[in-house]
Amino acid sequence: MKMTDADPQSGSFSAYDDCGLGRWAPPASSGRWLCRCRVRSPRPAGWRFDERDGRLSFVRAGGAESGERSGASVRGMLAAGPQGPGDSVGGSVALSTALPQWMYPPRESGWEAEDLDLLPADAPRHIELLDGALIFNRSPQRSWHDRVIRRLTAALESAALDEWTVEAQMTVKLNRRSRPEPDVIAAMVPYVPERTRFAAEEAALVVEVVSAESEDRDLRYKPTLYADAGIRHLWRIEDEQGLPVVHTYELDDTTRVYAATGVHRDRLSTTVPFRLDITPSDLAR
Repeated sequence: MKMTDADPQSGSFSAYDDCGLGRWAPPASSGRWLCRCRVRSPRPAGWRFDERDGRLSFVRAGGAESGERSGASVRGMLAAGPQGPGDSVGGSVALSTALPQWMYPPRESGWEAEDLDLLPADAPRHIELLDGALIFNRSPQRSWHDRVIRRLTAALESAALDEWTVEAQMTVKLNRRSRPEPDVIAAMVPYVPERTRFAAEEAALVVEVVSAESEDRDLRYKPTLYADAGIRHLWRIEDEQGLPVVHTYELDDTTRVYAATGVHRDRLSTTVPFRLDITPSDLAR
């Protein structure tokens, strides 16, 4: 569950992350909404985190500095209370939802990597775990995004040796509390039909194809997680006027952060993690 753009004029909301990572998750018993990741990265410009009476709110910053008229702010609440969607509470727009039981963390410390394998069949197909919080990827994907993933996966599979496995949108366990789902992953392990995840030490390359919904996570948060887990290569693919641009990175063993190794528009030719020669524009044609 998330909140993104709020329109102060109409009072309408369409889902937003508090901190670029976040989704809202209530603790197991209190029913109060918490963004477990709100301290990890900058919050969206113009909004601030506010928790009152067990509710989380986005409040448009007011005052002369922002040029906003007094009383014109709009607050969106995710509440565990009795209000229904769209109810007005104290001049604010309140949003609430009835959660199925499985959406509550099984422990006070949050979710753990193994918990994803125990989710019911009716859970969303694409779920990531980042720092103990579930991330639901339910926004419709653009054809461009899907095509780039499919064609890059096929290109990597064709280039990989027999002892490698390449998968699209399969999770990788980075630690006990993080199990993200890269758009493409190449691992130096043989194919196993029953596999549901990779271990961090198996993954040699992770690829994120940036979308509007995932931009903050792909650019700011997930690279840190991948680097901390020791994954050697990271590629990020962005849409530049309809054409894919591949940004490549390699882990620096001394600093434990990714160092940029190239920006590829016309041609991507590399020998790591294995030999590959492609034209990025072909990924979207």
